[in-house]
Amino acid sequence: MNAAAVRLRIAPISENQIVQAIKEKRAVWVLSDALDLGRVKDLRNRLSGSVSQEWFCGKTPCIGAVGWHTQGQKQPMQARKFLRRSRE
Repeated sequence: MNAAAVRLRIAPISENQIVQAIKEKRAVWVLSDALDLGRVKDLRNRLSGSVSQEWFCGKTPCIGAVGWHTQGQKQPMQARKFLRRSRE
């Protein structure tokens, strides 16, 4: 787990747990760093009904958020605020 996840109080979760929660129609948000963006895009392609957003560090995506069953839920703005503060 990286420092950002610790500061945001995000627990580690396996891909199987993510898939199971989505199939149970639970609201799921996955935040990922640049190293895992490809895996998260693969999940998004396999499991329909997602919304996503990427944030860039220069010209390269450095963090991404993907959500399933998020109707009525707030978009992941906390990540944006966190990123802005951590760069200062």
